[in-house]
Amino acid sequence: MGNHLILPLLIILIQVPTIGMPISVRDTLTAECKGVAAIYGNKPSGAWASEDGIASIGIRHWFSDRIGADIEIKASRTVYVPGIVEGSIGWHASGFAADAGILSDRLGAARLYRPHSLENPFVEQPLLWDTWGYGFRVSPTFAGAGFQAGVTINNRESGAARLMYHQSTSHFTWTVLAGFQSYSVENQDNAIIGGYEVTGSWGWFILHSAAKYVRYTGFDSNQNPSMVPGWLTDGFIEARAVILSWLTATDLCYVNVNKKSYDHHSVFNGTEVEAAITEWMSAGADVEYLVDYRATIKPGVFAVVKPFRGHSEVRVGCGLEKTGNAATTYGVTGELWFAF
Repeated sequence: MGNHLILPLLIILIQVPTIGMPISVRDTLTAECKGVAAIYGNKPSGAWASEDGIASIGIRHWFSDRIGADIEIKASRTVYVPGIVEGSIGWHASGFAADAGILSDRLGAARLYRPHSLENPFVEQPLLWDTWGYGFRVSPTFAGAGFQAGVTINNRESGAARLMYHQSTSHFTWTVLAGFQSYSVENQDNAIIGGYEVTGSWGWFILHSAAKYVRYTGFDSNQNPSMVPGWLTDGFIEARAVILSWLTATDLCYVNVNKKSYDHHSVFNGTEVEAAITEWMSAGADVEYLVDYRATIKPGVFAVVKPFRGHSEVRVGCGLEKTGNAATTYGVTGELWFAF
């Protein structure tokens, strides 16, 4: 829903400075765009193409030292996203913050393995927690430890509530979460959730992991036999190592086990090695391996151009995909990312 609201909301954001609202030096404007286009082919099926894209723009405005507002809008080419992702007002002080309105809470997104790519599902589909709706959250801090509680409900018949504990040290940052999500179009059941996200950094080596356990309650099992009690656990661990000043290796491993009306498990691993050619250009090779109902392997090579390092990236790759005894598929992919 809501993608038709993007143009008028952009106009409103652009017009903000002209309607008498003073601009603070603390105000921020952010924008991000990701896109991918690919062409594939194999001998029996011929050639086919696909494309996807997602764009967002956000603004934070401070009315005073402690009162501020956040607005973020987003649009996607193919994936459902709410047009207004964030539209909240909050009170922020040392040791305490509170926000209310349209809130988006996302935890457990990939940060190391292809962090700007729509080909990596964990970039736009955070593993640990991903909710949107009307609600509130409070975030107190005690003795260096952060806590957060929040409740949201949206127009897709889904409500959520959570408690979080957050702690940071010189090398580690971790979050522990406990939550509840009511029946939704996506989950089709009420769920009790517990999980964690942790990041460790030692200069040349970075480690990031997120995992959760979901207990399904069997919502309306008398009317729908698939709504039986069950559980799901999944998680990923990713790492990046600077082997040499010009050579970097990144790996992500994901495991999913689902036991509800059926048993299902899958394992995914992606590895990428990238070598810097110049400050703004690099090249490398990658391989992805998925074990689901059948095994799939996808090796490839790629080149990356970074016109403005840290803010933009153009990636072109080519490779093949082999699943079981099916015909080998060959593909060429182009990806674009920029942010400010």
